Amino acid sequence: MLEISTERNGNATLVTLKGRLDTAAALKCENKFFELDEATHETIHLECKELEYISSSGLRLFLGLQKKVMKNGGRLIFHHVAAPILEIFKITGMSAFFTVENDQ
Repeated sequence: MLEISTERNGNATLVTLKGRLDTAAALKCENKFFELDEATHETIHLECKELEYISSSGLRLFLGLQKKVMKNGGRLIFHHVAAPILEIFKITGMSAFFTVENDQ
């Protein structure tokens, strides 16, 4: 199960993800991301401290959001990404596309 919460703060939006981003949860997450990227030209911060798992559907979702945000002149920044998920980013080559700031 995945919990998603959003909070706007000026020109930035914080999205907190808790749980598992598997194939079933990707649709719910995609709907939430659709609302964000259609309404914003800002920075989106993804707080991933409590994100436990990501499937290939989740990776595709993040990549799609990254492309849309960049197209609109914004930024997508991942925060507090757990080591196993970082490893998945590296293995799949996604780490070349994503901005991860774990020490802030």
